[in-house]
Amino acid sequence: MKKLLVVGGSGYLGRHVVRCGLKHGLAVKSLSRSGAPPAAVSMDGLDGAEWLSGSAEDAETVASALDGAYGVVSVLGTPFGTRESILRINGAANVAIAAAAKEAGVERYVYVSAATFRLMETLFPDSWGAYFAGKREAEAAVASHFGAAGVTLKPGIIYTESLSEAREQAALGMKEAKMPNLVGSPMAAALALGPVQSLAGAIGPVGDFLAPPSLVSDVAEAAIAHVLEK
Repeated sequence: MKKLLVVGGSGYLGRHVVRCGLKHGLAVKSLSRSGAPPAAVSMDGLDGAEWLSGSAEDAETVASALDGAYGVVSVLGTPFGTRESILRINGAANVAIAAAAKEAGVERYVYVSAATFRLMETLFPDSWGAYFAGKREAEAAVASHFGAAGVTLKPGIIYTESLSEAREQAALGMKEAKMPNLVGSPMAAALALGPVQSLAGAIGPVGDFLAPPSLVSDVAEAAIAHVLEK
């Protein structure tokens, strides 16, 4: 059984990646500060996962978590905090994890980044600017260490197809709230139309706001598909 490490697996997207990995027969462990997911969220489909508590910025903790791993999916990232902490978590921490994974003999690596929003970077340099700057550092590190065996996913705003999950996330606070399917699905369909994407490409940075939202389970499936690719 191939072993998968999900960095940030107790969070919203991370839980979907863990669930998807288990569904496809992987032995999955997650590394995050909290260890297990919040008590208020559903654990359906997560039986058998190993929840490791520790800092993804601690080299020894990361090295221990990587032991025996065939693949890694990192969803580590946040736009919240000081400029320095946002840059460090999204950039330096992910860069170090990619390097450690290569050293540990990991064969497949997935980094979940985000669709670019250039106007947000310009308007909010100390939050969104730092967020995307850090992510670009991480993307470069994955490409450098893993080549074709590594991939960066850049989904748009993530939405959930489950109303109960949307309610669970909203109950965790504004920062954790996710777009529900009744908004996300029609929005994704409309924004994916050829004329809309042609317009997006023609209007510069403002066009980034026309990026279609991404269904969370699709992002998780894409991550696991790369880990299992032969």
